[in-house]
Amino acid sequence: MLTRFIALALVAATTPLASAAQIYVPAGGDLQAAIDSAVANDEILVDGGVHAPVVIDKPLSITGVVGNMPLLRPTDVSEFICPFPFGGCSTFEADAPIRLAGAGGVVTLTGLQIAGSVEHSFFSNFPSAIEGGGFHQLDIVDCTVTAPESMNPTGLSVANHAVNVSIDEITVTDSTITGGTPVSDTAWPTEYIFPAGDGIRTTGDVTICGSTVRGGNGLVTNAHDQMWTVGCADFSGGNGGAGVRTGGTVSHGNSTIAGGNGTVLTIWWQGPSYSCARPDGSDFAVPAGQVIPTSCGGSAAAWSNVGSALPGVFGDPDFTGSGPLTPGSSNPLVLSNAAPNAHAALFYNLMSDPVAFKGGMLEVGAQYYLYPFLTSAVGEIAFDLTMPATALPAGTELFAQWVIQDAAAAQNYAISPAIKAIP
Repeated sequence: MLTRFIALALVAATTPLASAAQIYVPAGGDLQAAIDSAVANDEILVDGGVHAPVVIDKPLSITGVVGNMPLLRPTDVSEFICPFPFGGCSTFEADAPIRLAGAGGVVTLTGLQIAGSVEHSFFSNFPSAIEGGGFHQLDIVDCTVTAPESMNPTGLSVANHAVNVSIDEITVTDSTITGGTPVSDTAWPTEYIFPAGDGIRTTGDVTICGSTVRGGNGLVTNAHDQMWTVGCADFSGGNGGAGVRTGGTVSHGNSTIAGGNGTVLTIWWQGPSYSCARPDGSDFAVPAGQVIPTSCGGSAAAWSNVGSALPGVFGDPDFTGSGPLTPGSSNPLVLSNAAPNAHAALFYNLMSDPVAFKGGMLEVGAQYYLYPFLTSAVGEIAFDLTMPATALPAGTELFAQWVIQDAAAAQNYAISPAIKAIP
């Protein structure tokens, strides 16, 4: 029976909670220290704030507390050896906000802003927002990921990609990802007008649902040819960044994926000025036949809030689901705004079956449930629901709803809204 499958899937998804931990990082806390102390499959809850670059070396989840999105930003300064013999440049490249350095497993990033500005001096090389690799899968959910930008657009800087990883599979859900724009102030030879960065550059498969992924834009600027070039035909730099660049497949639905604009350059020297426009970036820089439209059944449009919450100490608990719900995919389920350190039960069903319960309403019925759970110190429970390798029958609907022990609630129990998902 499908109901038995749902029970087994939820048990499998939540079993690690018995040994895994939820680690809380306040706005001014040390996120890297939390990562270092975590064990595989722990979840780190980050309560807002601005955080220094981190290295993730084990499979885990980093989740921004709902309503207080944290910012992970690069180090402040980036400088590298001059690319042509002016001399005098030191070497220092800014650290990426997130560097992956794992050996298998899944990293899930939820509710984060991964971006920031870099102070640079004369010549610089910006990092990506997320770089590295080694893991089997990277899930990006409800995040804003932007390649680092320049605080002071003078001199030269090489743009980088928003996500630049060597990894088997990336899933992007309900997120915005934007590649970087280079810097070149006026009066530089045209060979130092650099291309823009890609939105996503990877080696494996990419699934994008309910998201916007764009390549970075080129510059609109001036340069002199100083007799280094003859005309636009000799100007080869400045292309727009690709939306997605990979040797694998790209499955996408309910999303905007676009290359960035190419550089528009006005060139001058001793004669009349002239303008050159470089090509825009490709939406998909992938092998032929590897772009696959999908219905993205699990995008935002197919996850819905059914309602019937019963308030507790902080008002109505919140319960959300996200992810593609495609065969084999990981789909985050997050309970938040519930009483902290409280016992909870997860009710589920394959249909709506409303029944009165503890002063409220269980939209999913009271027949099927999993217990016990314990909310975190900030009133959250989060885990991934992994779908089976084969598709569920057409028309399948999944319902779920939490009941949380809460002394401030009617009859001492708060109830989350029910959610419905259609794979």
